[in-house]
Amino acid sequence: MVSLSTHWFLACRGENLKVIVSKGKGKINKKRGLQVIGHQIEGLNVFSVEHLTNQTQPAHCHPNGFEIVFVSRGRICYETSEGNFNVAEGNLIFFPKGVVHKPVPSKGSVAVVIRNSKEKILV
Repeated sequence: MVSLSTHWFLACRGENLKVIVSKGKGKINKKRGLQVIGHQIEGLNVFSVEHLTNQTQPAHCHPNGFEIVFVSRGRICYETSEGNFNVAEGNLIFFPKGVVHKPVPSKGSVAVVIRNSKEKILV
């Protein structure tokens, strides 16, 4: 497991950051309470996730790549071995490869997620 304290961690205010991923309806995962709209752009997986419920998502990591999450609406708490990080609307968080994180969203929150690897391991 990788420690956030030994790798680059970023949480910053993004008032002027506007990201449009896609328009229209995406895939709905009723089991996880999610709606996902996404694309692959120049080797990056870019997608929008709307949390239809406040259901906690499984803890996971990305062993071969990073993940950036920009919260465009609501709030998402990320549980990690380094503690909990509350990411509010207009802020983003960066997870280096191998960092285990567990999203705990507020109902109705929306995030834009950017990853350079599709691989995800549940822990």
